Amino acid sequence: MKRFLFLPICLVFTLIGNAQTTTPDVVVNVRLTEAVTKAQVISLSTIGVNARGQGQRVMELVLQNRSNTTANNLYLHVSVSASSVGLVATIDTKQNDPFSLRPMQLVVADNNRLLHGIPGIVGGDGFEGGLTTEGEDFVESLAGATRLPDAIYTVVVSLYHGNNRLNGGRLVSTVTQSIGSRPIMNITDFNLLTPGGPLGSNELSASSQPSFRWEGPSNTDYRLIIVQDPGRGQSAESLIQAALSTEPVIGRSPVGSLLENEMIDAIIRNNTFFYPTSGVKRLAFGRKYYWQVIAQIRTSRGVDSRPSSIYEFTLSNPQTAQNAELQAALLPMASSISPEVAAAIQQLIQSGYAMDKLVIDGRELSGATLQAFLEDFVEKVKRGEIILVK
Repeated sequence: MKRFLFLPICLVFTLIGNAQTTTPDVVVNVRLTEAVTKAQVISLSTIGVNARGQGQRVMELVLQNRSNTTANNLYLHVSVSASSVGLVATIDTKQNDPFSLRPMQLVVADNNRLLHGIPGIVGGDGFEGGLTTEGEDFVESLAGATRLPDAIYTVVVSLYHGNNRLNGGRLVSTVTQSIGSRPIMNITDFNLLTPGGPLGSNELSASSQPSFRWEGPSNTDYRLIIVQDPGRGQSAESLIQAALSTEPVIGRSPVGSLLENEMIDAIIRNNTFFYPTSGVKRLAFGRKYYWQVIAQIRTSRGVDSRPSSIYEFTLSNPQTAQNAELQAALLPMASSISPEVAAAIQQLIQSGYAMDKLVIDGRELSGATLQAFLEDFVEKVKRGEIILVK
């Protein structure tokens, strides 16, 4: 029974058709509903696997006799291939069981009706062929799966006259179609990039308008949530879940509203987002923030949400960040001069001192300017241009 059930299933693996005919009298075509044409992921339950004729309406097979005479001795051929395995199935009307179409007859059958044969035609009930060896393995591999594996699927539906394809029939109409010309990226576990790092990393960000970036297709809708840690012991997960309970404020109409600790809730069709200068809450120096991206995957059954991990970052004052860099560079610079200088600097640091600024002839140096001055000072000591004495 599996072999015959596969006929309506194969006809569903179609998106872009280009029908060609060698005669204008009889034609075959396949039409799809938006359930599959606009889906990024094809659900197996949607295309009728195990639905036994009761699945969602996703396609129609169309046969049309355009002449004023009966078209006899017609045979149908269907083949399905997958880029990952090769030829999956071939099905042909049996040699001694052709079908006919009355003058100007138009037959339209959806995927559910095809389970019981093509309605409205005389004959053509018997089929031969079925799954190839590769196809048998492919179908077995779907056990427990809920979606078609990422691959390029191609279906050929052809109409022959006089005999079937296997026995010298004449091709009168064919349509070749495919789905997955761009294999769908599996982004169930897509990665965040910047700013920040995984929870507990204590990563810093110096920009009050950071660029949020993550791995994933750029032609997919994403929901970006950014929340502020209020410092009351609430987890990142609970803060983000609360934000998800309201509608986004960017990229969707009507818009929602931001909660107390919610900075941004946006729908973005890209994998990069620059923090805007207006219309959202401003990030504050010294505060910790959490962010997560939820991919909005269009499937044949609706929208499937695929969340990323959660990243954190603390917005640091640029001057504070520069000073931290300077403190980290002090000991290596002092050690390059002499062990005695390094020991003196180490003692000052252990006593709680930090070098935040230096005043020379009334000129105050701090941050990057101070670090550059000290690096130049050390180089001159090494070259003997400056001599240190006790």
